[in-house]
Amino acid sequence: MHDKLKLLLDKISLPEEYYEFFNNGKILKLKLDHTRRNGIFVIEIDNPLDIKVLEYIDQNMKKGFPEMGSIKSEFVLRNVNFDDCLNYYKEAILKSTLTKPMKELFIEKNVKISGNTLIIDTDNIAEENILNNHLESILKYYKVCGYPNLKIKTFINEENRLKVKKELEEEIKMETQSKPKEENPVILGDEPKGAITEIKDIIAEESGVTVEAYVFGVEEFESSRSAFKILTFKISDNTDSIYAKIFTKDADLFVCEGMYGEPDKEEKAKEHKHMTFVEAANIAKEANPKEMWLTHYSPSLVKPWLYLDTVTDIFPNAKTGKDGMSVDLMFED
Repeated sequence: MHDKLKLLLDKISLPEEYYEFFNNGKILKLKLDHTRRNGIFVIEIDNPLDIKVLEYIDQNMKKGFPEMGSIKSEFVLRNVNFDDCLNYYKEAILKSTLTKPMKELFIEKNVKISGNTLIIDTDNIAEENILNNHLESILKYYKVCGYPNLKIKTFINEENRLKVKKELEEEIKMETQSKPKEENPVILGDEPKGAITEIKDIIAEESGVTVEAYVFGVEEFESSRSAFKILTFKISDNTDSIYAKIFTKDADLFVCEGMYGEPDKEEKAKEHKHMTFVEAANIAKEANPKEMWLTHYSPSLVKPWLYLDTVTDIFPNAKTGKDGMSVDLMFED
């Protein structure tokens, strides 16, 4: 390897067994921003790195250059095989801007490579839209690994979707036939309030939707990486069938939209399908996280902390979020 690359690797105390990945490697350039305090080392190597090597470099680069504000690395591969991209898929999802529940969901998806395109199976349009909104962060990770020309496409598995729909319809039929009609049936869940949306009209993730449906099956998913759980309900209103997911309670941190804090903005929030501070507080009370941060304020709400009392009266451990706010969360290995 070139002398300058060896100096860099020595500076970050790279373990001896990792040096073989950098044989014939060299530093192509150091890209600095206008402040000259944030930079990216562009390093050319023969073959893709193991994830453990990438992780070590990412975690230790800053330690080797404490005087820099931010220092990262990016790799250029001489031997590019897009089939190797499959090895990085789970890590790319974990490093993405997807929410934790969505990361757990998409990690389990079927993926394949066709040419320079990574194809990810999805079950419906809602999942496809969610993933497409975060593709930039996934592609960014692949660029760091040495795949700047990788493309990602989503594919709705129509066979699987129809299979699930058929199963739900059969369960509905069996449930309807097996239960005698009651004059005063017990209603499970909340009484519908406001306009009812038919399931056939739901094509994407949307807040503030009310459906009146039957539950015909429940599945539980538990992550192998943490105590995180997802409950998946099979529901139908006889116009169509979908999965409804409920995520685990008792989380460490709940970050929630609080568009309006003012009491007189409730109608405006409903009109524009946004949330008020009070609504966020009630969700937090139900979900019981250790802490809640409010965010995504209306431009008119210049001092959100003035309305925090309306939140803490319902959920005491709440804060108004602000730029640069951070917290360390611990997860089980």
